[in-house]
Amino acid sequence: MTRKMEKKIFYTLIDVLTPNTTIPSFIVWQKNAPQISNGCFDCYLRMLLLVTLFSIVLTSDSIELPSVPDRSLIDDADLKPFGINDEQRLFRHIITDYDTSVRPVYNASKVVNIFMGLTLTHIFNIDERNQVLELNVWVEQSWNDERVFWEPEEYGNISKLTVGADYIWKPDIVLYNNARDFSRGFVDTNLHIMNDGNVQWAPPAKVYSICRMRTEFFPFDDQICLLEFGSWVYDKSQLDIQILERYDGKDPFTQDSFSENGEWEIVANRTRKLLRGRNSIYPTIIFELHLRRRVLYFVFNIIVPCIMLSVLTMVQFVLPCESCEKITLGLTVLLAYSVFSFNIAESMPETSEAVPLIAIYLTSIMGISALSVCFSVGVLNMRHGAENQHK
Repeated sequence: MTRKMEKKIFYTLIDVLTPNTTIPSFIVWQKNAPQISNGCFDCYLRMLLLVTLFSIVLTSDSIELPSVPDRSLIDDADLKPFGINDEQRLFRHIITDYDTSVRPVYNASKVVNIFMGLTLTHIFNIDERNQVLELNVWVEQSWNDERVFWEPEEYGNISKLTVGADYIWKPDIVLYNNARDFSRGFVDTNLHIMNDGNVQWAPPAKVYSICRMRTEFFPFDDQICLLEFGSWVYDKSQLDIQILERYDGKDPFTQDSFSENGEWEIVANRTRKLLRGRNSIYPTIIFELHLRRRVLYFVFNIIVPCIMLSVLTMVQFVLPCESCEKITLGLTVLLAYSVFSFNIAESMPETSEAVPLIAIYLTSIMGISALSVCFSVGVLNMRHGAENQHK
């Protein structure tokens, strides 16, 4: 394209873009000038463009802007072509200049209060051998974020917004008595933000807690397991954990969505707060769970067979020594007790702190059966030895 054609196109654009605008005399002179040297045309072109834009701005007072429409009269479907709605505007308002690495307070000396509760959904497993309790829970947390605030009337009467967990600050609550690696934290589910700054977050989690088993009265035993939650970094001067007070008056450790377990039943539960630490005080919320073993399975598979074997042990003493079946019966009962002791030992924790009473009972019965077999062998030996000497 030649320079002459470029000039013609440029001046035509000026006439089209500014038909009612007073063009400065400098532009008119350049427009009516017969020729412009090719070397200076680029400079003149930039200057003419700047002056044209400046003249448009000067005459823009005559342009009337449309009035702001009433949001209540506009349907959400009408805003769809524009690519943004009230929730998007509110979300951008919240995350603008928001730093997730600092506590949600303006005054650094102010303490952030975290209200914590727990909803138990299922007892997944109790590993008695490793003394680990596996639970499915909802870890309910709520706090106030001073940096989040808006007027619902300005955003389509929205008073509650759901956002991702990565966009605002969250407390670093962990399970202190965790039996697994700490890299498996809570699920990063969305959280709810209220227009007054209150934040609610209830991520589901599968927790593995250390639970010291007391197996003295197995299988008629009760277990008390603890779940200890607290902040890993912040002490009491920066973050304080409080027990959640539910609006319906229920316990902070609730079982509304609990599904029953076939081996264990919940007797009771309670929630208490503990302060620990020496140089720094760290608040800790402890959820106690009182569990009791269901004994029906163990009655039919352990208790009843043990009673039957005990009866056979007593019958063993009734048989005369001349009977060869006495030794056979004694060895059979001894072998059966050994199998039962092995099965019970497999489910018990490998510790010397406590020994189940049933294990002591089986060991005693095994000892009695072994002595009975030994005495029967001794009596038979003495009798047949005496008969051989008599002959």
